[in-house]
Amino acid sequence: MIIENTYFVGSAFWIPESQMSGMFRLDARSGSFSAELVAIDRALDFALTQTRSINVCSDSLSCLETISNYFVSEFHKSNISLNPGIGDIINKINLLQQKNIVVRFTWCPAHVGIEGNEMADSLAKAAAKTGMKINNKLPFSEILSSRHRHYGEIDRQFIDSVSPGTGSYYMEKFQDVKVDSIWKSMRNKNRLEWIPNR
Repeated sequence: MIIENTYFVGSAFWIPESQMSGMFRLDARSGSFSAELVAIDRALDFALTQTRSINVCSDSLSCLETISNYFVSEFHKSNISLNPGIGDIINKINLLQQKNIVVRFTWCPAHVGIEGNEMADSLAKAAAKTGMKINNKLPFSEILSSRHRHYGEIDRQFIDSVSPGTGSYYMEKFQDVKVDSIWKSMRNKNRLEWIPNR
């Protein structure tokens, strides 16, 4: 969603029983994985204020699998720093277990008319514009992805700014240059002695 030439990401949760929701505007470099993690994390914040069991429904199977894998794999425990948002969720799950509150995670398919999921999706879209701004933790993969997008945009802007005639000048003047002779001279370290074949 573009707002004043800036891209924002929204995240939200909705609790049907109490008609309560939370809407958050995330770091612009966030991806959908981080947005889903923030929604789960904030839903667990609410669960910490409760005394009864809670069921967290999410349409992000990858988030639910990542959380689940933490509890069954030593590899994931040792690599929690690869995704800092997971660490917060794991800590909250442990706190809830200490309070004898059962937390169950349920996957629900997206965009098939499930009322709670559709409500959370529409709240997340609105949150990109009006949600409470938070500084969420980003995994390295999302930071890297945002850098790729940023540099791709710089490349596109550069290409758009170059006159179409610029390349034709060089192509006309240097079309007979033999690349093989350039490579040979570079391998022989005779770069200064190279003279183009015309």
